[in-house]
Amino acid sequence: MLRGVLKVAIVLSIFCLFTTANAQWKQTNGPYGGVVLALASWGDRVVAGSSGEVLLSIDSGTSWSKITGDLPSGLTIRSVAINDKNIFVGTTNSLYISSNGGMSWTKASSAGFYINDLFLRGEVIYSGSSNRVYFSKDNGVNWTACQASISGILNTLYADSSTIFAGTSEGVFISRDSGTTWTAANTGLTNRYVLDFITIGNNLIAATSGGPYISSDHEASWKRIRSGLTDTITTSLAVIGSTLITGTTSGTYISSDTGANWTAAKSGLKNPYVYKLVQSGNRILAGTQGGVFATSDGISWSEENKGFLNTTVTSLVSKGDSIFAGASGGVFLSTDKGDSWTNVSSELFSGSITCLAPGVGDDIWAGTDGGKVFVSSDYGKSWKEFKPGLPSGYSISCISVKNDYVFAGTSGRGVYLANTNQISWGDVNVNIADNAYVSCLLATPSWEYCFTDGGFFRLMISYQSWYSIRSGGNSVKCFHRNSSGAIFAGSRGRGLLQYLDTLTQMNTGIPQNSSVTALAGYNNYMLAGTDSSIYISSNNGSAWIPFDSGFGQSAVRSLAITNDYMAFAGVTAGGVWRRSISGYVGVNKEKKDLTLNEGFKVQAQRSCSDINIEFSLNSAETVKLIICDLSGRNRATLISNRLLPGVHKFKWNTESVKPGIYMVKLLSGKKNDHKLVTVIN
Repeated sequence: MLRGVLKVAIVLSIFCLFTTANAQWKQTNGPYGGVVLALASWGDRVVAGSSGEVLLSIDSGTSWSKITGDLPSGLTIRSVAINDKNIFVGTTNSLYISSNGGMSWTKASSAGFYINDLFLRGEVIYSGSSNRVYFSKDNGVNWTACQASISGILNTLYADSSTIFAGTSEGVFISRDSGTTWTAANTGLTNRYVLDFITIGNNLIAATSGGPYISSDHEASWKRIRSGLTDTITTSLAVIGSTLITGTTSGTYISSDTGANWTAAKSGLKNPYVYKLVQSGNRILAGTQGGVFATSDGISWSEENKGFLNTTVTSLVSKGDSIFAGASGGVFLSTDKGDSWTNVSSELFSGSITCLAPGVGDDIWAGTDGGKVFVSSDYGKSWKEFKPGLPSGYSISCISVKNDYVFAGTSGRGVYLANTNQISWGDVNVNIADNAYVSCLLATPSWEYCFTDGGFFRLMISYQSWYSIRSGGNSVKCFHRNSSGAIFAGSRGRGLLQYLDTLTQMNTGIPQNSSVTALAGYNNYMLAGTDSSIYISSNNGSAWIPFDSGFGQSAVRSLAITNDYMAFAGVTAGGVWRRSISGYVGVNKEKKDLTLNEGFKVQAQRSCSDINIEFSLNSAETVKLIICDLSGRNRATLISNRLLPGVHKFKWNTESVKPGIYMVKLLSGKKNDHKLVTVIN
C-alpha cells in the first residue's frame, strides 16, 4: 500500500512564514465613508452614528476617529447627541453615555422604547417613539412619559426659546410647557410625514416626505414651499447665514428667499442621498450614504471622510494593478494596493453602488440601487449611463459582460440584455419569471448562467431562452469560473458548490453549513469569503484551507486578486482589507508555479506510509506541529515543545489513517502556516 501526497508540496521560506509584512490581512486606507444616519454637533465637536459604529470629529468634520470602544457590537444606532459634557447614543431600546470623549461607555438605561431621536434642552434629554414623547432629567437613567400623547412614530424633535416641536409620521405636535402637554398643529400640512425642523427669522420650516412647509404664524397654519425642487422627499434642513438648505434623497437645494424658490446645489456631493444636516463652526455638514460632506456656502461641497472608515464594499474588480471598489459611497479606485483610494463616482449615480463588473478593454460597469447601469472607459474619470429601458423601482443586483452583450440582473424583474447596436435594454425572461430576483450572473464562452429565487438557469445567447438546470430557492450568492473552466457557486447555508452536470456540495475544507458570500480567482488560486472567514485554494478549488489570519470577524462582501498576487476583501462597515498570496503560498511570480525553497516542507516517503515534514527556525521557538482534518479536528500532535534554531525533521505515519485531505499545521507563537497533504491508497 502506498500513501503519499501531491507530487509537489507548497513550500514557504521561514522568513516569509514568520516575518513577512503581508503575512496577515491588514485594513487598507479606505475607501473612507459609510452610511451616516445620525449626526449631531456641539461647537467644533461632531459625533456620527454609522452602521453600528460611533465616530467623533473635534475639528468640525475635517477628520474622524472611531470611538465605539466598549459599546456592544451589532447595535442599531438610531440617534446621537452631544453637549459640553457628554456624548449620547440612542439605540433600539437603550441609551449609552460617554463622559470622556468615547474612551468608555455606560449604559444609562433600557429605555423600553425605540430611541428614534435625541434632543438636549439644558439638562433635560427628550426622546420618543410611537405615540409618546419621553424626557429624562438624570442623563437617561430614568424616563418619564409626557402626560399627553402624540400621534404616529416620532421622527424628530426640535425646540426654540419657548416651544418644543415633535415631527411624526402623522404631523407636527407642539408643547409650550416643556413637554407636559402636546397639541397637534397640522392646518395646511397636506403631507404629514415630518422628518426635520429649522427656524429662519420668525419662520419655522418643516421637512416632509412631500417637500418643505413654512409656518409664519406660530404654527397656526402651514404652506408648502417647493418651487424648483425636483425631489420632494426632503429629509433634513439647515441654515447658513441667510441661506436655507434642504437635503433630499437626490442632493441638496438652497433658497435665499425663505424657501419660496429653490435651486439645486450639489456640486461635489458625490453621494446625493442626504440623511442629516448639522452646523459646526461656519460649515454645514451632511450625513449621507457615502459619509460626510461639508459646505461653507451651501453651493459647493467637499468630501470630509478622513479617518471615517466604515464603508461597506459590495463589489471589487481588479484591472491589472488597479483595484475598483463599489460601495454605498460610490466607486473608488486604488492604484497603490490600497494605500490610498480616490472617489471616482459620478453625480449621475444618485444611489449606492450595488455591483461592479469588468468589461472589454478598460471598461468598468456599475449598477446602482436606483436601477441604472453606468460604464466608464477611462478608469472612472468619466461615466455615462448605458442606455434607458431598465425597469424603475428595482435595483441592479448584478452585471455580466460578454463581448458586446451586457446582462443586468434586477431585484425583482428578472434579467435584461443590451448590446452596442440596441437603442435600449430588453428583458430576456423566457422561462424565467418576470418578477424574478436575480442574485448572480456568470458569462462563459458558450453560456450565460444566472441564479434567481426560482432556480438555476443557463442561456445560449443566440437563442435568448433560458434552460432550467435546477429549480428552487435563491440560495446562491456568487459565481466564479476558474482558470480551467470549472464553475463554482457560493451558497447561503450550504457552503461551496461546484457545477458539473448539476450543483454538487463540496467537502474540501470550507464548512458545508457556511454561507459563501464572495468568490474570486487568479490563475490557479481562488478565494472564498463567508460571514466571518476567508479561505484559499491553490489548486483551482479542489481543496481549501483557512486564510483569515489577522482578519477578525468581518462579514466578507466581495473579493479580488490582482495580477501581482495581492488579495483584497471588501467587508461590511470596514472598507477593504488586503493580504499577499505570494507571502502565504510561496508563489514564484516569474514562473507562476510552486517552488521548493528552504523552510516548511511536506513530502511523501514513496517506499512506505510515512510523510516527511521539515522546517527550519532562525531562533529558539516553542513549536506545535499538528495534523488536522478539513473540519478542523486534531488527528495527531507530532511535536509541542521548545526547539533550538536550525532544521527540524519529523515523520507522520499514515498506516492507520483513512484516505483523504489533511492539513499539516505549524504553529509558533502568533505565527502559523498550513500545508495540505493527500493520503491515498
